[in-house]
Amino acid sequence: MTTDLNVFGENIRSIQNQKAAATLTLAHLKEELHNTELWKEIQAKELEVKELEAKEEDIKSHILEGMLVSNLKVVEFTNQRFTAKQNPGSVKVIDENLIPQQYKRLKTELVVDKKAIKEAIQKGEAVD
Repeated sequence: MTTDLNVFGENIRSIQNQKAAATLTLAHLKEELHNTELWKEIQAKELEVKELEAKEEDIKSHILEGMLVSNLKVVEFTNQRFTAKQNPGSVKVIDENLIPQQYKRLKTELVVDKKAIKEAIQKGEAVD
């Protein structure tokens, strides 16, 4: 058994060394990429995508606002269809202590007792 554990120990050390070397190589590659024109192009394209996403959301909110003002549920364009749905409101409780008892319910939940399982295994009991 000890021999098997030693093999695992050697494997762990080997994997940890390989992981450390790979991490250093990755950091080096990132640093090299960071100083290239390609990195600058990637950054510029990511910024462009974020700006376009913001513009898209802005236009969608204008469409929705127009639909609400005009009392329209559906608007169809050449290649898109927008539908406004009325979702039910939600409640956010900030301080549960301020909520009256009539708005509370007892919640019972059956959960796995990991501590009891650990103790049983340590005592030699078989736990599926």
